[in-house]
Amino acid sequence: MEIKSICVIGGGRMGRQIALDAAIHGFKAVVYDLKQEVCDDVVSWAEEYLAGRIAKGRMTEEQVAKTKSLFFVESDLQKAVADVDCVVEAIVEIEDVKRNLFRQLSDILPEDTIIATNSSAMVSSKFAGDVKNPARLCNMHYYNPALVMKFVEVVQGAHTAEATAKACYDFCIACGKKPAWMRKELAGFLGNYVYGGLSSRAKWVVHHGYCSPQDVDIALEEGRGAKMGPFRTNDLTGIDLSYDMMTAAYKRTGEKPDMYDIYGDMVSKGYLGRKSGRGFYDYTNPEENNALKPIKTDRKIESICVVGGGRMGRQIAMNAAISGFKAAVYDVAEEACADVEKWAEEYLAERITKGRLTEEQVAATKARFSVERDLKKAAADKDLAIEAVAEDFEIKSKVMKNLSEIMAEDAIIATNSSAMVSSKFVDAVKNPSRLCNVHYYFPALVMKFVEVVQGEHTAEDVGAACYNFCLACGKKPVLMKKELAGFLCNYVYGGLLQRARYLVENGYCTPQDVDTAMEYGFNYKMGPFRTQDIAGFHVTYAILKKQYEETGKKPDMYDYYTKMIAEGRLGKASGKGFYDYT
Repeated sequence: MEIKSICVIGGGRMGRQIALDAAIHGFKAVVYDLKQEVCDDVVSWAEEYLAGRIAKGRMTEEQVAKTKSLFFVESDLQKAVADVDCVVEAIVEIEDVKRNLFRQLSDILPEDTIIATNSSAMVSSKFAGDVKNPARLCNMHYYNPALVMKFVEVVQGAHTAEATAKACYDFCIACGKKPAWMRKELAGFLGNYVYGGLSSRAKWVVHHGYCSPQDVDIALEEGRGAKMGPFRTNDLTGIDLSYDMMTAAYKRTGEKPDMYDIYGDMVSKGYLGRKSGRGFYDYTNPEENNALKPIKTDRKIESICVVGGGRMGRQIAMNAAISGFKAAVYDVAEEACADVEKWAEEYLAERITKGRLTEEQVAATKARFSVERDLKKAAADKDLAIEAVAEDFEIKSKVMKNLSEIMAEDAIIATNSSAMVSSKFVDAVKNPSRLCNVHYYFPALVMKFVEVVQGEHTAEDVGAACYNFCLACGKKPVLMKKELAGFLCNYVYGGLLQRARYLVENGYCTPQDVDTAMEYGFNYKMGPFRTQDIAGFHVTYAILKKQYEETGKKPDMYDYYTKMIAEGRLGKASGKGFYDYT
């Protein structure tokens, strides 16, 4: 089974783009619409679009001529579908209207012609009873705009022949797309289902007062490489559309969705997103609106001590020194201190060589940067101490206690822990109101994102001072007003990971399919499984193992990870992980 020609039913924005994209890639493509005025508009639009491609140097005149010879518009259904290998439905999202169309197509078409629905919500099994030979029926869901977006979801229902799904998948690849092949149906398909886990957690943290919508966007954009966070994306798609969907869910379930009142208030004020000039962001003055500003506070940080000379600790301190702060690194081991000093020399010399820092800037940085084996010398006179030692509660508690005894009672003590909230250490610290989380992402000299987390015990000026310090170090920090397991970025992104693992565990798709969805459907630099290959998924596996030990319930993909580790597939560093790097 092979697709060499298609007919797209529906001359709207999506239908016409699917057909023209196919014609550009060498397939005969027909657009059918019942209304002649729509057909005329499609013809005019195609002429303008292709002329624009020539003007911009994207296509040659010869390529445009060939495309035009393959692109047709018809208002007669019989003529439109004659001799095509695949018919793609791209009409209104009304089930009965689609059902009637499928019955009509089933009577007209040969029984081996593929019928695909581009529905963004309805699985093809809804219409299996309306089609003769439903083995040729599947979902082929393009993302809008279809001429630009690479991602397409091919969804194989229980009724769908594998040859049907494969033909659609191969067709998408031939059209330059990056398709995912779902082996089972699922509400929301792949992209929206996985992204929905992230989106629902994003709304939850805002609804419950942990942070602002803008904080969530910073976390996902700077911490996870998203081109746009969920609320910035929402401004693009329309606040009113989201509110309508939330209202429908509210009526259906009787449960008010998180942030429902916030969305309702925005709609009533006309804050509908980019199209109205304002949504979660103000597009009338975007530079001013998007700028991160210091928080007003009398407390200032001018010097820091970082406890722990490992990769993270030394980079936090170096970043501070480069940014104009006095910064000391403390480590108990003599060889660790010697290694930090050597690393600092090499790193700063490299900055000069690459033109990133001048010799004067390096000299000033060196004057501010020191390495100490005596904790009292390192920390006693500092405004802020950040512990960056092993993720062990006992070790961290001891560090906190020692810092508490050495430093002034109003000096801030912070933990860079990637998992433990600062409230775990209140008993180890005198005056715990000066205790908080300041969680850098690795590598700290490169990554902009830092999470500052206030616990109930934390004074507000402590959180504000740490936020301002991070800002002054060139970071894009967020200030969380309440503690949360996993903090902001990992908690919100964890909703995506949880659903991604569920799909793989239950045979809906492969890890690579999930990555394709996030990279090409939602513009992430790397999907979750590719990210784990780069970072090494030993951390993910350790978390899953701990969950298994604590709950007795095996997490999704636990056996998958166990098998990969046993085979030595540890990620990019080992040559193989979810991908083969050899």
